[in-house]
Amino acid sequence: MIGKKLLDLAKNWGTGLIIPLILGVLIGKGDVAKEPFAKIFPDKDSIGGVMFPLSRVPSTKQQSRIELVLVRHSMKPTTKIAFLRLGTMMLSDLFAGMASDHAGAAMPMTGGVNGTRFLELEIPEKTLGGTGLILSADPAQKARYVLTIGDITKELSDPDDLVIYTKNESRRITLVHCFIGGMLIIVALWVPRAAPLEHPTEKDLEDQQWV
Repeated sequence: MIGKKLLDLAKNWGTGLIIPLILGVLIGKGDVAKEPFAKIFPDKDSIGGVMFPLSRVPSTKQQSRIELVLVRHSMKPTTKIAFLRLGTMMLSDLFAGMASDHAGAAMPMTGGVNGTRFLELEIPEKTLGGTGLILSADPAQKARYVLTIGDITKELSDPDDLVIYTKNESRRITLVHCFIGGMLIIVALWVPRAAPLEHPTEKDLEDQQWV
């Protein structure tokens, strides 16, 4: 009897140890949750940004236009983001920057199709970076910007404020709120129907001995 129990215990222990080791060797350095999360939160939605124009009031009649683009991503520790401005533009100057206490790099670019690819910004994840363009003339058409990270393309829009969430972050916040709401509904429905708890001192010992 004791030998059988020890054998069953060894089998269970061995199964619990060997199966994770085999799975670990097969997976290697991969992430078992990468593919499911990639379906729910794709990388192309891990980029967020805002563009808004700034007006410069010069002392002369010559007018210029300043456009500021801010971006934030959560894809991997360091990512190269290429900026593309759709349409034509007459660029006078260009500057770029990122949040302090973070290392990064900026490189000017030229050329592009259906627009001008003008800057590549290398920034860490969850870091606010941006670029500003000084245009020699005020273009008639509204500015439209596109960001590219490898083969991923993201077109920026004009939000109402500077609180920048990536689409994935907004989804996670909504998901957390749904879980909280669901738990509150479950608790609200279960608590009134649950039997009241009895303190041990409230139990009748004489009734218990006849059970």
